[in-house]
Amino acid sequence: MAERIGRQGPWFYLRNLTLMLGRIGNESHLPVPEPLLSHNEPRVQGEAVFAIQNIGRGSAAGILWRHLPLVDDDNKGFIISAIGKSRYAQALPEMIEMLESRALGKTKKAKNEIMVNLCEAMELIGAPEAVPVLEKIAQSKGFLPIKGYDSPVKALARIRGGS
Repeated sequence: MAERIGRQGPWFYLRNLTLMLGRIGNESHLPVPEPLLSHNEPRVQGEAVFAIQNIGRGSAAGILWRHLPLVDDDNKGFIISAIGKSRYAQALPEMIEMLESRALGKTKKAKNEIMVNLCEAMELIGAPEAVPVLEKIAQSKGFLPIKGYDSPVKALARIRGGS
């Protein structure tokens, strides 16, 4: 199966092979789905994310985090959630930077979803250095979207930051 994925093919073929690999593979198979995180089809990327989570155990979070900039906006949320669930604290400084920069997502909806995922992941990681950032977001004000954060992000930051 691994060699078939390496030969490429139509997106649905790769997605289905990756799905099977994610169910029956083990940690030694991690190099196989990793390149699919940069595939041009988001459905293949998504299946690669799930396969890496399923077979990656302790090393999955690091692999997924390294590939975050390469994936489609929808899959960024999946990766950020996986990072939070695995409590991958090495990602925290970049997560804080991403949240503060607000340079996320191609659309406003994608940006908000990624920011919400970041807030949730930072809470799961449980690092105290995330609290001031979340409090700052919760208290942000502004009439223009450039100055303030959208309501769903502010509400979640308020809950997660303890304000």
